[in-house]
Amino acid sequence: DDFYKKIRAIVPTELVLTIEIDPTCQNAMQLIRRARFDGTFVGCAHTEASSKLGNRSKRYEEAVRAGVNHWTHFLNGWRESSIRNSLVEKWNDLKEEEMGVVWRALHDKRQALSLIVDKQHIIPPLFEKIMQSAKGLVYAVTDAMAAAGGMPAGWYPLGSSEFYYDGTTVKMTPDGERFAASDLTPQQALLNLVQMGVSLPNAVLMFTHFPAMVYGLADQFGNFAQGRDASFVLLDPSGDVPQTVFTMVNGNVLFDARGLSGKIVNAA
Repeated sequence: DDFYKKIRAIVPTELVLTIEIDPTCQNAMQLIRRARFDGTFVGCAHTEASSKLGNRSKRYEEAVRAGVNHWTHFLNGWRESSIRNSLVEKWNDLKEEEMGVVWRALHDKRQALSLIVDKQHIIPPLFEKIMQSAKGLVYAVTDAMAAAGGMPAGWYPLGSSEFYYDGTTVKMTPDGERFAASDLTPQQALLNLVQMGVSLPNAVLMFTHFPAMVYGLADQFGNFAQGRDASFVLLDPSGDVPQTVFTMVNGNVLFDARGLSGKIVNAA
Protein backbone atom coordinates (compact mmCIF):
# COMPACT_ATOMS: atom_id res chain seq x y z
CA ASP A 1 0.00 0.00 0.00
CA ASP A 2 2.83 2.39 0.83
CA PHE A 3 4.60 1.52 -2.43
CA TYR A 4 1.45 2.18 -4.42
CA LYS A 5 0.97 5.53 -2.70
CA LYS A 6 4.55 6.46 -3.61
CA ILE A 7 3.82 5.67 -7.26
CA ARG A 8 0.69 7.79 -7.25
CA ALA A 9 2.52 10.63 -5.54
CA ILE A 10 4.94 10.74 -8.47
CA VAL A 11 2.41 10.13 -11.25
CA PRO A 12 -1.24 11.01 -10.55
CA THR A 13 -3.97 8.57 -11.58
CA GLU A 14 -5.27 10.77 -14.39
CA LEU A 15 -1.87 10.66 -16.14
CA VAL A 16 -1.53 6.87 -16.14
CA LEU A 17 -3.34 4.69 -18.67
CA THR A 18 -1.73 1.38 -17.75
CA ILE A 19 0.72 -0.19 -15.31
CA GLU A 20 2.81 -3.22 -16.26
CA ILE A 21 3.93 -5.70 -13.61
CA ASP A 22 5.43 -9.17 -13.20
CA PRO A 23 2.54 -11.08 -11.57
CA THR A 24 4.94 -13.25 -9.58
CA CYS A 25 6.57 -10.40 -7.68
CA GLN A 26 5.74 -9.67 -4.05
CA ASN A 27 2.44 -7.87 -3.39
CA ALA A 28 1.55 -7.89 -7.10
CA MET A 29 -2.11 -8.73 -6.47
CA GLN A 30 -2.59 -5.80 -4.11
CA LEU A 31 -1.11 -3.40 -6.64
CA ILE A 32 -3.27 -4.79 -9.46
CA ARG A 33 -6.45 -4.41 -7.44
CA ARG A 34 -5.60 -0.88 -6.31
CA ALA A 35 -4.76 0.22 -9.85
CA ARG A 36 -7.96 -1.21 -11.30
CA PHE A 37 -9.98 0.40 -8.52
CA ASP A 38 -8.46 3.72 -9.59
CA GLY A 39 -9.40 3.06 -13.23
CA THR A 40 -5.88 2.21 -14.43
CA PHE A 41 -5.45 -0.81 -16.69
CA VAL A 42 -2.89 -3.41 -15.66
CA GLY A 43 -0.81 -5.69 -17.86
CA CYS A 44 1.83 -8.32 -17.20
CA ALA A 45 5.34 -7.95 -18.57
CA HIS A 46 8.86 -9.32 -18.27
CA THR A 47 7.92 -12.31 -16.19
CA GLU A 48 10.11 -15.36 -15.69
CA ALA A 49 7.18 -17.45 -14.50
CA SER A 50 8.00 -20.53 -16.52
CA SER A 51 8.54 -24.28 -15.96
CA LYS A 52 7.34 -26.14 -12.88
CA LEU A 53 4.30 -23.96 -12.43
CA GLY A 54 3.35 -24.97 -8.92
CA ASN A 55 1.72 -21.96 -7.26
CA ARG A 56 2.38 -19.85 -10.35
CA SER A 57 -0.65 -21.31 -12.10
CA LYS A 58 -2.75 -20.13 -9.17
CA ARG A 59 -0.96 -16.78 -9.31
CA TYR A 60 -1.96 -16.40 -12.96
CA GLU A 61 -5.64 -16.84 -12.20
CA GLU A 62 -5.35 -14.47 -9.26
CA ALA A 63 -3.82 -11.82 -11.52
CA VAL A 64 -6.58 -12.19 -14.10
CA ARG A 65 -9.31 -12.04 -11.47
CA ALA A 66 -7.61 -9.02 -9.91
CA GLY A 67 -7.91 -7.17 -13.23
CA VAL A 68 -5.00 -7.97 -15.58
CA ASN A 69 -6.28 -7.84 -19.19
CA HIS A 70 -3.14 -7.81 -21.36
CA TRP A 71 0.45 -9.03 -21.68
CA THR A 72 2.93 -6.37 -22.77
CA HIS A 73 5.82 -7.22 -25.13
CA PHE A 74 4.71 -10.82 -25.13
CA LEU A 75 7.55 -13.35 -24.76
CA ASN A 76 10.11 -10.59 -24.22
CA GLY A 77 11.94 -10.22 -20.97
CA TRP A 78 11.06 -13.92 -20.75
CA ARG A 79 14.24 -15.97 -21.22
CA GLU A 80 17.08 -15.12 -23.60
CA SER A 81 16.23 -14.53 -27.26
CA SER A 82 18.09 -17.67 -28.36
CA ILE A 83 15.94 -19.84 -26.08
CA ARG A 84 12.81 -17.96 -27.08
CA ASN A 85 13.49 -18.39 -30.78
CA SER A 86 14.11 -22.11 -30.35
CA LEU A 87 10.47 -22.45 -29.33
CA VAL A 88 9.56 -22.43 -33.03
CA GLU A 89 11.07 -25.87 -33.59
CA LYS A 90 9.09 -27.53 -30.82
CA TRP A 91 6.00 -25.31 -30.77
CA ASN A 92 3.45 -28.05 -31.41
CA ASP A 93 4.82 -30.11 -28.52
CA LEU A 94 4.98 -27.30 -25.96
CA LYS A 95 2.91 -27.73 -22.86
CA GLU A 96 1.85 -25.54 -19.97
CA GLU A 97 4.52 -27.06 -17.74
CA GLU A 98 7.29 -25.72 -20.00
CA MET A 99 6.04 -22.21 -20.78
CA GLY A 100 4.29 -21.49 -17.49
CA VAL A 101 2.00 -18.50 -17.25
CA VAL A 102 3.04 -17.40 -20.74
CA TRP A 103 1.34 -20.53 -22.09
CA ARG A 104 -1.74 -19.64 -20.08
CA ALA A 105 -1.89 -16.13 -21.51
CA LEU A 106 -1.49 -17.40 -25.07
CA HIS A 107 -4.47 -19.71 -24.68
CA ASP A 108 -6.68 -17.37 -22.65
CA LYS A 109 -9.31 -15.53 -24.69
CA ARG A 110 -9.63 -13.01 -21.85
CA GLN A 111 -6.07 -11.76 -22.40
CA ALA A 112 -4.74 -9.49 -25.14
CA LEU A 113 -1.12 -9.82 -26.26
CA SER A 114 1.11 -7.02 -27.53
CA LEU A 115 3.96 -7.96 -29.87
CA ILE A 116 7.07 -5.94 -30.72
CA VAL A 117 7.03 -6.39 -34.49
CA ASP A 118 10.63 -5.49 -35.38
CA LYS A 119 11.41 -9.09 -36.46
CA GLN A 120 14.08 -9.25 -33.75
CA HIS A 121 12.19 -9.43 -30.47
CA ILE A 122 9.79 -11.81 -32.19
CA ILE A 123 11.29 -13.49 -35.26
CA PRO A 124 8.85 -14.08 -38.18
CA PRO A 125 8.41 -17.86 -37.66
CA LEU A 126 7.61 -17.27 -33.97
CA PHE A 127 5.25 -14.43 -34.89
CA GLU A 128 3.37 -16.80 -37.18
CA LYS A 129 3.03 -19.41 -34.43
CA ILE A 130 1.73 -16.84 -31.95
CA MET A 131 -0.82 -15.49 -34.42
CA GLN A 132 -2.06 -19.01 -35.14
CA SER A 133 -2.30 -20.01 -31.47
CA ALA A 134 -3.48 -16.89 -29.62
CA LYS A 135 -7.07 -17.12 -28.40
CA GLY A 136 -7.36 -13.46 -27.43
CA LEU A 137 -6.70 -10.16 -29.17
CA VAL A 138 -3.20 -9.54 -30.56
CA TYR A 139 -2.00 -5.99 -31.14
CA ALA A 140 1.28 -4.46 -32.30
CA VAL A 141 3.75 -2.08 -30.65
CA THR A 142 7.15 -0.66 -31.62
CA ASP A 143 8.87 -0.44 -28.21
CA ALA A 144 10.71 2.46 -29.83
CA MET A 145 13.21 4.68 -28.02
CA ALA A 146 15.35 7.70 -28.91
CA ALA A 147 17.38 5.82 -31.55
CA ALA A 148 14.33 5.22 -33.74
CA GLY A 149 14.08 6.78 -37.16
CA GLY A 150 17.57 6.37 -38.62
CA MET A 151 19.70 7.78 -35.82
CA PRO A 152 23.47 7.05 -35.79
CA ALA A 153 25.03 4.36 -33.64
CA GLY A 154 25.80 5.29 -30.06
CA TRP A 155 24.43 5.45 -26.52
CA TYR A 156 20.84 6.66 -26.08
CA PRO A 157 18.83 7.43 -22.93
CA LEU A 158 15.81 5.41 -21.89
CA GLY A 159 14.37 6.58 -18.62
CA SER A 160 17.21 6.87 -16.12
CA SER A 161 19.45 4.44 -18.06
CA GLU A 162 21.40 4.44 -21.30
CA PHE A 163 21.53 1.67 -23.89
CA TYR A 164 23.67 1.09 -26.96
CA TYR A 165 22.35 1.29 -30.52
CA ASP A 166 24.60 -0.35 -33.12
CA GLY A 167 22.69 0.95 -36.13
CA THR A 168 20.22 -1.93 -36.31
CA THR A 169 19.60 -3.14 -32.75
CA VAL A 170 19.30 -1.55 -29.31
CA LYS A 171 21.09 -3.57 -26.64
CA MET A 172 21.92 -3.27 -22.98
CA THR A 173 25.67 -3.32 -23.80
CA PRO A 174 27.58 -3.03 -27.10
CA ASP A 175 28.74 -6.67 -27.05
CA GLY A 176 25.70 -8.11 -25.29
CA GLU A 177 22.80 -10.17 -26.61
CA ARG A 178 19.93 -8.77 -24.58
CA PHE A 179 17.64 -6.33 -26.35
CA ALA A 180 16.75 -2.99 -24.76
CA ALA A 181 13.82 -1.44 -26.63
CA SER A 182 13.85 -0.94 -30.40
CA ASP A 183 14.59 1.48 -33.24
CA LEU A 184 11.33 0.53 -34.96
CA THR A 185 9.06 3.22 -36.42
CA PRO A 186 5.30 2.68 -36.87
CA GLN A 187 5.72 2.97 -40.64
CA GLN A 188 8.31 0.19 -40.75
CA ALA A 189 6.23 -1.82 -38.31
CA LEU A 190 3.25 -1.79 -40.68
CA LEU A 191 5.49 -2.98 -43.49
CA ASN A 192 6.90 -5.73 -41.27
CA LEU A 193 3.41 -6.96 -40.42
CA VAL A 194 2.45 -7.16 -44.08
CA GLN A 195 5.70 -8.98 -44.89
CA MET A 196 4.89 -11.47 -42.12
CA GLY A 197 1.55 -12.32 -43.71
CA VAL A 198 -0.88 -9.84 -42.11
CA SER A 199 -3.21 -8.04 -44.51
CA LEU A 200 -2.76 -4.26 -44.60
CA PRO A 201 -6.25 -3.57 -43.15
CA ASN A 202 -5.58 -5.95 -40.25
CA ALA A 203 -2.08 -4.52 -39.75
CA VAL A 204 -3.64 -1.07 -39.34
CA LEU A 205 -6.17 -2.47 -36.87
CA MET A 206 -3.35 -4.05 -34.83
CA PHE A 207 -1.93 -0.54 -34.31
CA THR A 208 -5.19 1.37 -33.88
CA HIS A 209 -8.52 -0.23 -33.05
CA PHE A 210 -7.19 -3.27 -31.19
CA PRO A 211 -5.10 -1.38 -28.60
CA ALA A 212 -7.93 1.13 -28.23
CA MET A 213 -10.18 -1.79 -27.26
CA VAL A 214 -7.65 -3.12 -24.74
CA TYR A 215 -7.31 0.23 -22.99
CA GLY A 216 -10.99 1.17 -23.00
CA LEU A 217 -10.59 3.90 -25.61
CA ALA A 218 -12.50 2.42 -28.55
CA ASP A 219 -15.25 5.02 -28.16
CA GLN A 220 -12.67 7.77 -28.82
CA PHE A 221 -9.89 6.34 -30.96
CA GLY A 222 -9.06 3.53 -33.34
CA ASN A 223 -11.45 4.01 -36.25
CA PHE A 224 -13.22 6.59 -38.36
CA ALA A 225 -16.72 7.17 -37.03
CA GLN A 226 -18.91 10.07 -36.04
CA GLY A 227 -18.06 11.24 -32.54
CA ARG A 228 -14.54 9.81 -32.51
CA ASP A 229 -11.53 12.07 -31.94
CA ALA A 230 -10.15 13.50 -35.19
CA SER A 231 -6.63 12.18 -34.61
CA PHE A 232 -5.03 10.23 -37.45
CA VAL A 233 -2.19 10.01 -39.94
CA LEU A 234 -2.22 9.41 -43.68
CA LEU A 235 0.51 7.19 -45.13
CA ASP A 236 1.79 6.87 -48.68
CA PRO A 237 2.54 3.16 -49.22
CA SER A 238 4.16 3.58 -52.64
CA GLY A 239 7.80 3.62 -51.45
CA ASP A 240 9.96 0.96 -49.85
CA VAL A 241 8.63 2.05 -46.45
CA PRO A 242 5.25 3.84 -45.98
CA GLN A 243 5.76 7.57 -45.47
CA THR A 244 3.65 9.90 -43.37
CA VAL A 245 2.15 12.67 -45.49
CA PHE A 246 -0.48 14.10 -43.14
CA THR A 247 -1.01 14.22 -39.38
CA MET A 248 -4.05 15.54 -37.50
CA VAL A 249 -4.45 15.54 -33.70
CA ASN A 250 -7.75 16.55 -32.11
CA GLY A 251 -8.78 18.21 -35.36
CA ASN A 252 -5.58 20.26 -35.64
CA VAL A 253 -3.28 19.74 -38.61
CA LEU A 254 0.27 19.18 -37.36
CA PHE A 255 1.89 18.02 -40.60
CA ASP A 256 0.83 18.32 -44.23
CA ALA A 257 3.42 17.38 -46.85
CA ARG A 258 1.09 17.63 -49.87
CA GLY A 259 -1.38 20.40 -49.19
CA LEU A 260 -4.21 18.03 -48.25
CA SER A 261 -5.76 20.16 -45.50
CA GLY A 262 -8.42 21.84 -47.63
CA LYS A 263 -9.40 18.62 -49.37
CA ILE A 264 -9.85 16.72 -46.13
CA VAL A 265 -11.84 19.50 -44.47
CA ASN A 266 -14.07 19.84 -47.53
CA ALA A 267 -14.64 16.10 -47.67
CA ALA A 268 -15.67 16.09 -44.02
